[in-house]
Amino acid sequence: MRHQFMRVSGSSLPSSILPSSALPGTGLSAAWSPSGSFIAVGHSGGSFVRVYPFTGTQLGTPIPPSLAPVGEVYGVEFSPSGIWLALNPFGQSNQERFQVRPFNGSTLGNPVLPSPQASAYGFGISFRPSGDAVALGHIAASSGNTDFVVYLFDNSTGNFGTQIRESPVLFDDFASSVHFSPSGSYLAVGDRKSPYLAVYPFSGASLGTRITPSSLPPGHVNSAKFSPAGNFIAIGSSVSPYFSIYPFNGSALGNPILPAQPPPGEVRSVSFTPSGSRVVVGHVNSPFVSIYPFDGSTLGSPSGVAATPPGNTRQIAISPSGSFLAWVGDVSPFFGVYSL
Repeated sequence: MRHQFMRVSGSSLPSSILPSSALPGTGLSAAWSPSGSFIAVGHSGGSFVRVYPFTGTQLGTPIPPSLAPVGEVYGVEFSPSGIWLALNPFGQSNQERFQVRPFNGSTLGNPVLPSPQASAYGFGISFRPSGDAVALGHIAASSGNTDFVVYLFDNSTGNFGTQIRESPVLFDDFASSVHFSPSGSYLAVGDRKSPYLAVYPFSGASLGTRITPSSLPPGHVNSAKFSPAGNFIAIGSSVSPYFSIYPFNGSALGNPILPAQPPPGEVRSVSFTPSGSRVVVGHVNSPFVSIYPFDGSTLGSPSGVAATPPGNTRQIAISPSGSFLAWVGDVSPFFGVYSL
């Protein structure tokens, strides 16, 4: 398949790289391939998901799915091998929900479905760095039913194995974020139900007893992400001060590190840069993205990206090189790439 690229003038990296045409609807989710050569975007309208080739200065013609999902896609994530794309369509049937699709660089294939399926539509997705498991955060079907699961996964075939659940069930509301630690030994879960944040030891076959903070987040945790070294977890919340960082030593979560200058509104997405020295925060209200320096004990004054996104953030994703930020949000063109 030949890709037509949007030209960007100038010899240096552009401050923003926008698609040649807007998404057909709100940008809902974004993820980089491990190589940094592709960006998957979930959205409302049209085909609901697409993959953009990316050269560092240009976005190529988006690759559509061979078979469109049944509804808008709230979560996308590439496998560590880059040959599978997991996604969460908003489907009316269990069999239309969580899935993976093969990706070969030019086509996005038909879905492979787990059994049993998730009990309700999902949001956050995280592959274990070893690629042998994938976690899904979702709406609980009812009180007493878990709101996140882990599936064992075969990278060579794309087949799902055993579904692993929390037992006893403590989170039974809405897990909006899941993220494996760099070692794959822990899973962080951000939830709408108190205590809002928990870390679960993961053996590769079972979930251990959850670890919760003694100082709770202020409310619903929309996003929870480990640092590159696995010793901090950044969270974004719907309640002021909206953003904080928890130290984590493998057995306990420390007191949160708070920003002296909080974001101006609800934080929907957070991510550490690959160096761990900055935390990028996507939020509502201008400037929509804030970048905080972090030295391991203190959050510095935030700055914005060189070109301000056009509206409220839904999700951000940082490229593997740390040079670029993929942004999706509520205002046209609903997706863009910004230089960090």
